[in-house]
Amino acid sequence: FSPKSSYTTTPEQGYSPMSTNGTRFTPDKPRIGGLESRGSYEDVAWTGGKPNVEFIDVEKPPRLILPSQYRPNSTSGAAKSRPYRIKGLEVKMTKEGDILNFERHVKALMEDHGMDSVSYLKPPDNPKSVASVITDHARFTIISTTSTTKKTSRTQ
Repeated sequence: FSPKSSYTTTPEQGYSPMSTNGTRFTPDKPRIGGLESRGSYEDVAWTGGKPNVEFIDVEKPPRLILPSQYRPNSTSGAAKSRPYRIKGLEVKMTKEGDILNFERHVKALMEDHGMDSVSYLKPPDNPKSVASVITDHARFTIISTTSTTKKTSRTQ
């Protein structure tokens, strides 16, 4: 995939992501995610999944891409899906709460909305792999997480 958006016409000639006049809109491919064809007129980006160890693509694409994992090309589509991604969990964690149940809920929410990719880091005990700080939090310390985050953000 091209790292830049591509059009069959130049922007000066005009285009619309929802165009049916023969032009095709292709958004940038997300770093962790992919593009899916929507008919003959546009591609739509989707996000989420476990990143590969280089953090440049998904390790393996999800079997099923949920509607909330797509990143719409239109402003109205993005506005409609945004509240679902920022809503958060219905039940909040408490001191007396079950941490394993909380982990499952957080992981499911992140996966359902294509945001789980941000939860992965290289664990200090095996830097040739990636692990989720949600489910594998015992493998990380504040120091290792801060160090890994800084190294990963420099490579992006």
